[in-house]
Amino acid sequence: MPLRKHFLVSSLLTVVSAGTPLAWASANPDLPAAERAGSLTYLSGGSAPAQAQAMQSDATQYPLELQFIWGRGAKESPVTASEWSIRDAADHVLVVGHSGGPIILASLPNGRYIVQATYDGDTVRRIVQVRNGVADDVLLEWPQ
Repeated sequence: MPLRKHFLVSSLLTVVSAGTPLAWASANPDLPAAERAGSLTYLSGGSAPAQAQAMQSDATQYPLELQFIWGRGAKESPVTASEWSIRDAADHVLVVGHSGGPIILASLPNGRYIVQATYDGDTVRRIVQVRNGVADDVLLEWPQ
C-alpha cells in the first residue's frame, strides 16, 4: 500500500476509536453506497478503517480517486468532512457533494476536470486528466 494510503487507513483507526459514529448505506458493509450525478458514479467515504481499505482496493475500478488531508508530515490527518465538486474542462459543474470521509472515487470518461474542495473555510483546487480509464490519485491537502 503506498505511503499516503497506508497513512489514511492507519490514521482512521484513531478516529474511529475516538467514538466517531459510523453508518453505511451500502448492502456491502465495507463500501459506501454508489451515488450518481448525471452519468457520473461516485463513492464517498473511508471514515472507518474497513471502509477505507475496501475503497482503496476498489480504487482501480474508478478513473479518479480524491484523498483529503489536513496538515503535513507527522501532523497529517484525514479530512472527513469537506464540500467538494468536480467540473468539466468548460467549468460546468458535474457534481457537488459533502464528503462522507477522506476518499472520493469517481467514474469519469476521458477528459480534463477541475476538482475543488473546501474545508474549514479554505478551498483547494486541482486540474486532473483522465486518460484511457487510467486511475488518477489526487491528493487535496490543506497545509496547517
